Amino acid sequence: MTGCLGSLVEFPAQSMEQTTWADYSDKLPRLTSFVLFRSKGFDTPFFFNLPPKVFYAMLDRLLGGGDQSDLVIPKREPTSIEKQIRAMLIKHMGEALTAAWSVLPTPGFQDESKVESDPKMAPGLAPNEVVVEVTFAFRMSGREGEVSLAIPIRALEPHLDGLVEVLSGGSGRLPDASQKRRLDQRLRTISVEGTAVLGSTSITLGELQSMAVGDVLDLDQEQPSFTVGGGAAWPMHVGNRGDRRIVRLGSST
Repeated sequence: MTGCLGSLVEFPAQSMEQTTWADYSDKLPRLTSFVLFRSKGFDTPFFFNLPPKVFYAMLDRLLGGGDQSDLVIPKREPTSIEKQIRAMLIKHMGEALTAAWSVLPTPGFQDESKVESDPKMAPGLAPNEVVVEVTFAFRMSGREGEVSLAIPIRALEPHLDGLVEVLSGGSGRLPDASQKRRLDQRLRTISVEGTAVLGSTSITLGELQSMAVGDVLDLDQEQPSFTVGGGAAWPMHVGNRGDRRIVRLGSST
């Protein structure tokens, strides 16, 4: 990116946290550049957000703007010329993403042909799906900002052994007992959202519109289940404890 813009550009990692797709996408601005990067090595795409502040700072630099020039961020969709320049910048970012993951035997990343301005319009994930949100600082000749990358947890799971190999410096050694205990303690403090499904049914829109307080719906006779983060499902048995409803979980499926 430095060679492309003719100025020193830095994207140091700033933070990394676990969140849900809904929480991540809800906080993004509506007028942004939301990109899906796909690789045959991953089951799901990586989601990259290029905010207007960062994009127009790079655009201004490409068009000859100085370090101290006033940056104008228009409140509109990019023009056709701006979209062409954005596509070039995104291509360079995809190459950087490929280089970063070259430590694993995964094919390179390619961006989707369509970039969404509204994250809500992009083909995403289930609202409660867990993602890793990585935030990078943007620094370029006095300009600053942030970009972010959302990686679905399930995309990383098949590559955990390879990541351990890389993080262990090629020794292949797994974490020792004390590291495992610390990791286990940390994992036990992470909050996750669980959903108990007692049954389901289908109704027409007309039936929905005519419903009133006190109406009763007959649910399909399905095995009640409990899910976490849209992942594994456990069969469950429903009971009562005092005035509260409780569930007892079986083996995951």
